[in-house]
Amino acid sequence: MLTFLKVLAAAAIVVVLWLAIVAIVPSTAQQEPPRPPVPIPAPTTTGSALTVSATPDIVKLNDAIAKLTAAVDRLNQQLVARDPPATKPNANPSPPADTPRRQEIYARQRRSSWRDAPCWW
Repeated sequence: MLTFLKVLAAAAIVVVLWLAIVAIVPSTAQQEPPRPPVPIPAPTTTGSALTVSATPDIVKLNDAIAKLTAAVDRLNQQLVARDPPATKPNANPSPPADTPRRQEIYARQRRSSWRDAPCWW
């Protein structure tokens, strides 16, 4: 009976909290419909004037990128010349030979069966 009262009290608390949340949070029907976005004003400068002023900057950036790429290529070539490719060690060496102790353990594991008597502690 006590557990039933606890469950009933928990349900009552949940219902009260739900009603409080519904009362605080406005429903979607009460909200006003969304307004269309405000149009963005057209730029005051012409597009050709913007392109002309940006072109020298773009040319400078392209030159800087080309110089940096050439420098990186030179450095990579120097690294390759300095460090010859190392020979790869065998990635999968042969496993060590089984010792007699391991062989004994494996044999014992193979001998165990589901028919063996279970261990009742």
